[in-house]
Amino acid sequence: MATHSFPTGSDGPKAGKNVAGATAIFAQWEVYKSIIDRDFMRHREISAAIHTFVKGCFQKRFSLLDLGCGDATSIPHTFAGTPLARYTGVDASAAALEAACRNLASAPFDVVLVESDLMAHLTAAAVPDGPRFDVMLAGYVIHHLSFDDKRRFFTRCRKALSPGGSLVFYDLFRRPAETRDEFVTAYTELIATRWGLVGETRENTCRHVREHDFPETVATITALARDADFTIPGEERFVDPDGFHRLICFAT
Repeated sequence: MATHSFPTGSDGPKAGKNVAGATAIFAQWEVYKSIIDRDFMRHREISAAIHTFVKGCFQKRFSLLDLGCGDATSIPHTFAGTPLARYTGVDASAAALEAACRNLASAPFDVVLVESDLMAHLTAAAVPDGPRFDVMLAGYVIHHLSFDDKRRFFTRCRKALSPGGSLVFYDLFRRPAETRDEFVTAYTELIATRWGLVGETRENTCRHVREHDFPETVATITALARDADFTIPGEERFVDPDGFHRLICFAT
């Protein structure tokens, strides 16, 4: 039977405050849920790839820290049949965490949900006597951070992982040699022509990309992970045909 706790609030630096601002559009949960449900950002394929990775690498009970967990709707399916023992979900949105609490109510693992800025939470977790996690999951949140905060993100993740642990990282990426402006043009064109959004919903989603999305190339993310002392190269487990959506697993 799952044990649920729901601590709220956080102390510490607001290094990742821009993540909360970037996700303001997704307070319109129905819009974001529609994007997920229709698999525009390849959530189904990524979930399946995460399941295969975890099943292959973790035969013993393990703990999971989900950074930017949202409503955690995919977690029961993604980790079904794995020896997940303890799940900690962190998100800045109280509304998302309320939904996560409902979605994980019957989970066969312990559940802790924390309302916090993810960088502040990582700062607390990365101290020498802080908690250690076997797996960290970061999905579609790091591209909102500044470059310096991205560097800090990888460093703190490495410190908060248990020996032999893994960072399971999926996000938006720029293609090789693609500038940020070129990415914005290409990705908003994809949204406008393939996602089927209309009117204000389409414009708001494209505006979100223009104002808040700052993805890196695989080479840059790999360099940040190397500098944080992850095992390099990371293991790429999924990439979509356009090269925008990727899943890379980094080992300690």
